[in-house]
Amino acid sequence: MRNLFKMPNDTTSIYGYVPGTSLLSTQTFGNGVVKNISYEASRDLQTQIRYAKAADSSLVAPRTYAYNSLGQVTNRAQRGSMIDFAWKQKTCVPAQYRKNGGA
Repeated sequence: MRNLFKMPNDTTSIYGYVPGTSLLSTQTFGNGVVKNISYEASRDLQTQIRYAKAADSSLVAPRTYAYNSLGQVTNRAQRGSMIDFAWKQKTCVPAQYRKNGGA
């Protein structure tokens, strides 16, 4: 399913959805950048968001996520940096920030 949405500044975004759901799978921006979103199969949690230039498919900004059994984010990686999250009761706090694979 695709929807066309016209932004106030006259740029257009095209939206694509995971079949049979309301989960966003792609968004193509007016500047040609494409956002792709991947999900866990059973919990509909985002596992990866990738921004790429449509013209040559070069990756602009990848981001990945990991979750615990309760569906709470435990890790986010982006451009060589990684943030680990710790959960205390229902509050999430960044536990550790690592850059380029270092501790």
